[in-house]
Amino acid sequence: REAQTLSSIHVPGVPQFYQSILSEKLGEECYIVQEYIDAPSIQSLLAQGRKFSEDETLTIMKKAAEILHILHTQHAPPIIHRDIKPSNILIDLADKSHLADKQLYLIDFGAVANAHSNTDKSTIAGTIGYMAPEQNFGECLPQTDLYALGATALHMLTGVPPYEMAFE
Repeated sequence: REAQTLSSIHVPGVPQFYQSILSEKLGEECYIVQEYIDAPSIQSLLAQGRKFSEDETLTIMKKAAEILHILHTQHAPPIIHRDIKPSNILIDLADKSHLADKQLYLIDFGAVANAHSNTDKSTIAGTIGYMAPEQNFGECLPQTDLYALGATALHMLTGVPPYEMAFE
């Protein structure tokens, strides 16, 4: 499913898909070959102690939301990532160019879903703390990705993953 979806996506901010290779010798495993992006993930930056300001977080969220908007509105059926989180967002902050000029990438479409398919409600995909509540029931909508984007912003602003936050 991931290879099929990636082959149909030609969106700035999603690494280009080249091909998939099916290995019969290794239990029918599928390998995906796509563009290499030489940039750290938001998660690796957080793990290194990087602090994100409100302005930086808003800029990064806006860039990610623009990619998601294209995936949600310019594909039929909409492409829903279902696993937006800091480790699946790449951006190179090392050079001195302005953040607004940097390219952001969404990676890991392994949990991708078809918004119009309701045939398999038993499939739950996502990461605890970033998943929208409806994902616990196998439901997915474009808003599911936006919920996860909000949880990612929360993590960036506080430095604390959502699954470690106290609920009151």
